[in-house]
Amino acid sequence: MNVETLELDLGKRPGSEPTVFCRKGEKGALTLRATIADHGAEVDLSAFGVFFDCVTPDGRLVSDEATSKEGSTAVCTLNEAAMATAGLCKAAYFRLVGQDGSVSTTQDVRIAVLPSAFDADGVAEAYVSEIERLLEECRSEFAANEAARQEASEAATKRANDAADLVEQAVSGNLDPLFAGWIDSKTMTPDDADDAWNGSAAAGLLAGTDAM
Repeated sequence: MNVETLELDLGKRPGSEPTVFCRKGEKGALTLRATIADHGAEVDLSAFGVFFDCVTPDGRLVSDEATSKEGSTAVCTLNEAAMATAGLCKAAYFRLVGQDGSVSTTQDVRIAVLPSAFDADGVAEAYVSEIERLLEECRSEFAANEAARQEASEAATKRANDAADLVEQAVSGNLDPLFAGWIDSKTMTPDDADDAWNGSAAAGLLAGTDAM
């Protein structure tokens, strides 16, 4: 955290304005620790409400009560709203409000809000390019998954259509397409027939022998 120690005076002497720096977009990054005097004599701040007021570079008022005060020293962490716009704050000072309603202010504190890199066109373009790259990866992955899904769907549709054709032909009385493969698997070759006949004949001979 950047803590700036300041010596301020209710006399507002010309040319005594200190300058502090912060950057647009910072939060809780700048704390002002100000010792306040009245024409050189330290002020007991316990009798005052202490506030820090400033007008931002884009013309908005930001006013915060000091976060702490002890003796003649007040501490205020600059509100992030004061650092929302780059430029020089037009007015920035501590304001003391007495119990009797009196109001006194110090000389100005020049607050220079530096620009942020995130405002630059180059950074914005790089950021957009990164988003586009991620989107392109998502599109490619989706396209690959969609192609695989389509291929699987077409294969399943073909199998279903083929099965439907076989059933339709069977219903119409043509069982060849449905059972042709099964019948072919059961068809005996000439050698198979010879083996079966020879086996049956041998079995008959053996049966006759046993009967004798």
